[in-house]
Amino acid sequence: MIADLMNSRAVFNWGPLVARVFLSALFIFAGVGKITGFAGTVGYIASVGLPAPSLLAVLTIIVEVGGGLMLLTGFMGRIAAKLLFGFTLLATIFFHINFADQMQTVMALKNLAIMGGLLMVFVHGTGPMSLRCLCAKCGNCGKCHYCEDGKCAANSQNHV
Repeated sequence: MIADLMNSRAVFNWGPLVARVFLSALFIFAGVGKITGFAGTVGYIASVGLPAPSLLAVLTIIVEVGGGLMLLTGFMGRIAAKLLFGFTLLATIFFHINFADQMQTVMALKNLAIMGGLLMVFVHGTGPMSLRCLCAKCGNCGKCHYCEDGKCAANSQNHV
């Protein structure tokens, strides 16, 4: 029964959307948290010795909220995944590299897992339930699991 469910068209249609919701929620909530706690964010960035902490805080908010919303909707999702992957890599290097601190190790591992999810989005696209998903072959990617950010990846015309 579970094998049948995992192979169903519903999983191919809705699975990427659910995955994008989970991934994007982290970035959107973190970005909004940085807006409401802007002074603390600036202080944390300054504490690791990065230059222009106020500017970096603003850029971080733009990347997290903007990239998170792009990922959520699937609009230019591969670009958003690439951007958020690089951002997460840099955040790991600058803020979570102290492996003597168990919490920082856990945060680094969490970031690696997030980067894995973002890499999957970059490689496989955002799926059929995406804002920009309009298949040139079938006209409705909501019925098709071959969509890759607005382009049909199917090799045959009989893919629906």
